[in-house]
Amino acid sequence: MDVGTSNLLSYFETGDLFPWHDARASEIERRRALLDDTLIFDILLSLGKIRAPDTLYPPMDAAGLERLLDAIYESTYDKLKKDCLVYFLLKWHRDGREKRFQKDRHIPPQFAQLAEAYWCLDAAVNVPMAVSLLCDSRLNQDYSSKILQAISTAEDIDPHPLIVRYIRTAKPLLTEPADLDLYLVALAHQSLFEAWKFQRSFNETDATRSRLFKKMLEWSVSPKPKPTPLAHLLTVPLTSFEQSVLHSFASFPQRLHLKTSSS
Repeated sequence: MDVGTSNLLSYFETGDLFPWHDARASEIERRRALLDDTLIFDILLSLGKIRAPDTLYPPMDAAGLERLLDAIYESTYDKLKKDCLVYFLLKWHRDGREKRFQKDRHIPPQFAQLAEAYWCLDAAVNVPMAVSLLCDSRLNQDYSSKILQAISTAEDIDPHPLIVRYIRTAKPLLTEPADLDLYLVALAHQSLFEAWKFQRSFNETDATRSRLFKKMLEWSVSPKPKPTPLAHLLTVPLTSFEQSVLHSFASFPQRLHLKTSSS
């Protein structure tokens, strides 16, 4: 173990209060599986040229923690980014010790804030606070697809207003179809008219326009019809392009496997 790693290890509990006990390690693995086998922390380790992050994190014992800290210390990151990764790990103690580490290592507030937000999203703990932190204009907007996925899969909260807030405030660049679909559905949950306006921001010659319009229609009727959005849809002045997409969509209702009101 490196001398630098030894100093880092002193901030952690490695005995009976070791933070990654079996139950917590299982929770992290379940969360990883829910996020398509890649946590935000996995991405951060990989970008520092740390191979196979899922074999290092979560550490199963003190020796595993040493190996993880060694890998962080030997990564291609600069000192500040290495310290932010350690800050993230210290969050798992849930006792505020990461604040002492921040002070000792002189981590600027916005970097600690970013690590805090990533931890909340990976752990699915206090996701609304994570969104608030990420809406700070001082923070970079990397990994927006993974952030949106983490917000949308958090339990015991309604993710839709958080998705809308994150996108409208942080303004990440949305390019992936899954991200655009997620945003459209989140808008639809607030107002079908907002979803309708969003799909109209794309040109009719762009395949994204027709896909998003179909997504809005599908959300309105699946898994069972939503009366209020459907009523609003009837009041929207459709263009000839939208009418053609609607006609095509309505011609193949069996694709949706809709539930009837009696099911």
